[in-house]
Amino acid sequence: MTVLADYLLETSLADGSPIAARCAATLTDAVDVVTTLFLLRLRHQLSYVRRREPFQMMAEETVTLAVRGRSQPEWLSGDSVNALLECTPTGNLPPEGVQREIRTALAFLRAHPQQLEALAQVRASALLDDHRRVREAARDVGQYSVSACLPVDVIGVYVLLPNAL
Repeated sequence: MTVLADYLLETSLADGSPIAARCAATLTDAVDVVTTLFLLRLRHQLSYVRRREPFQMMAEETVTLAVRGRSQPEWLSGDSVNALLECTPTGNLPPEGVQREIRTALAFLRAHPQQLEALAQVRASALLDDHRRVREAARDVGQYSVSACLPVDVIGVYVLLPNAL
């Protein structure tokens, strides 16, 4: 997680870097406390046995994990995260401010690895349930399991700061 996130941070502030959109910090009226969105890539290994033959497949998905606040974090999900993805920036920070906020967000995430692992496990379980439903509907028999591939990849960091700051 940290290697990719650190690389994104270092390259995000380089002039003309096409990867810059992967890290940002901006002012907005959409939040009243610092809120951070982490764009994550989750990988899952799907294993199954059919007619005594073992098979393995990989599945990937991207999800957004959001956290409101830092000292007493409130982890957000569902519609509240989707609304944050649509918020409108109201101001910019200087490059040093952007870099500081992203570093702080990454340090916060490193201090809470259990959130990433828990999310990966929940999503792996949901994938297994979905896969079983499809297989049952197709009357396909076999044994299935899904395991989360850790660590989770952080592919984007977006810090939203209250406009009042």
